[in-house]
Amino acid sequence: MNNSKKKSEKLKVFQDLAWNDLESWTGGVILGRGQSYQRRKLVENLSFSVNGSLIAWVNGSRKYATQVSLNRGRLHSECTCPYDGTCKHAVAVVLEYLSQIERAFIVPTAAGDDKRLSLLKEYSSGEDVSDDALEYEGEPGDDDLDNYLDRQDKNKLKEMVKSAYRGNHAAIVRNVKSGLFRDLPVDKLEKMLRRNILKTSAQEAWADPWHNEFHIPDYAPIRQGLESLLSKGRADVVVKLGELLLREGAEQVGQSNDEGDTAGQVASCFEVVYRALPKTSMSRKEQMMWAIRAEFADEYGLCDDSEGFWKQRFISNEWSYVADQLISMLQRYSPAPKQTGFMRDYKRSRIADRLVDVLEKAGRKEEIIPLCIREAEAVGEYRRLVDRLMKAKRWAEAEEWIKRGIRAVEDKETGTSGDLRDCFRRIKEIKREWPMVAALRAQDFIGRPSIECYRRLQQAAIEIGVWPVVRERTLTYLEKGLSFKKETEPTWPLPEPELSQPKVTWREAIPNVVMLIQIFIYEKKPEETLRWYDCGVKNLDHSYLKRDVAEAVQHTHPDRAIRLWLEIAEELIANTNPRAYQDAMPYLTKAKRGMESTGKETAWSAYCAGLREKNKRKIRFIELLNIMGGGKIFKKG
Repeated sequence: MNNSKKKSEKLKVFQDLAWNDLESWTGGVILGRGQSYQRRKLVENLSFSVNGSLIAWVNGSRKYATQVSLNRGRLHSECTCPYDGTCKHAVAVVLEYLSQIERAFIVPTAAGDDKRLSLLKEYSSGEDVSDDALEYEGEPGDDDLDNYLDRQDKNKLKEMVKSAYRGNHAAIVRNVKSGLFRDLPVDKLEKMLRRNILKTSAQEAWADPWHNEFHIPDYAPIRQGLESLLSKGRADVVVKLGELLLREGAEQVGQSNDEGDTAGQVASCFEVVYRALPKTSMSRKEQMMWAIRAEFADEYGLCDDSEGFWKQRFISNEWSYVADQLISMLQRYSPAPKQTGFMRDYKRSRIADRLVDVLEKAGRKEEIIPLCIREAEAVGEYRRLVDRLMKAKRWAEAEEWIKRGIRAVEDKETGTSGDLRDCFRRIKEIKREWPMVAALRAQDFIGRPSIECYRRLQQAAIEIGVWPVVRERTLTYLEKGLSFKKETEPTWPLPEPELSQPKVTWREAIPNVVMLIQIFIYEKKPEETLRWYDCGVKNLDHSYLKRDVAEAVQHTHPDRAIRLWLEIAEELIANTNPRAYQDAMPYLTKAKRGMESTGKETAWSAYCAGLREKNKRKIRFIELLNIMGGGKIFKKG
């Protein structure tokens, strides 16, 4: 068989691809992005190689060489983009090829020395082909270049000449720059890194995933420079630059809108800084305080890689020194009477949390509870104190501080009040005071009904054998709003709670239809679930309940479930938003499977045809519908 015929047969295999094949290869998200790239005509110079694989340029944040092959039914791709795995560029290449042959375009054959093939070869060998992987403040001087070339042996120089002859100029520049970077004098390298930190941290950082546009500052050269300094034994310089990086990088991250990508870049540099810290000329005590000050200055998780530093074995004397330093820091945050300030209290709380940990490691545990009492009285930090009292099994004191804390904060800090109530219940559970535990659970449910509160109330009431009565009164409360207090309901089996009823700023209307539906779903009672759903939820804005109800009744009332899934899908499709189209697909898939399992394939086909006609102008939706159908991508004329 001649080569032309072999290539023709390999390329024909692409024509048999179904949408399911691409989705299995990439996943739904990457498939959607690849469709967007192909639709926006970002694939250029599509060709096929001598071995029958597709190659093309794909425009993204820069131009990437992309190659896709299909061997024994399995797709394989290579791309010069930084994405680790099958990328959107590869998907776009396959779709562009199928689009071109569907329009009877002739796909040309690439030359053997095509630049894309040489770039792909470099990438597959694990080399970094970026010309600017290392960023200099200006180009290296001729003296630097002469010194570098003088140190190379004859074979190395011959290889560089051969690479130049073959046109691999980028590889030569990269290798030369890497060598220069390693050999720069320390003072010059430090100055270059300082300028680079200031320059990189001054860039805007943003991401627009809707349009596949990103601008993420590249901190890789800075990390490499820090690594080089550390390898040269200049740990003090690395840590000094780390201070600049923390200040400037934190400001940049605080102003960024990039889903945390820039913070990750900066944090990768701090991994080097923390490896350098133990090697500096600072004493171990000074190193510990440097790490703690950096921790306090960090609001964005840039210093999360400090764990390796703290795994060192520090002696109690060193921890005690740090404790004394933190006590001095804490005293500087002592507030005047009735003084308020969120950031002041937040910073003070971080210092106190760290101080508790350090006192424990220093063997000064007797100072911890007195410290926590002072902090509770000074700034209302009750939870820390209660936790320490519970750890010491001083139950009575813990209960008293919980009640005091709730009185102090429940009007302004519902989160803290809720945490303290949880601690109080936990103490009662430890003491096995189950009637009081159940009473507190009932109190929680009245204040903020939820299925989790209902489940916990059930567990506590079962423990003392009163669940049937409690369940009946709970449902009556949700239907009619009748309270179940001991003085008004003599048959109510639970004691009066020891804590006051938490204040509720908003309450569901009675009957609480949403909560009743959730309870009957939880109890697996489909008839009651549908009865309450039909009673009133249609008039409420709780569309998520449709999903839960459909899941709950799909085996007992399949037609109702299918109808609900289709309603959800149609509501999402009506949003005219590509993300909503994607969200609608799982519900259409559930409805499709439901109709097929009940012998209604014809009805599904008719419904699908109507959906296509109604939404024919929504290109992205029709693409997703094709993928869900799983049919062939290439439609022969």
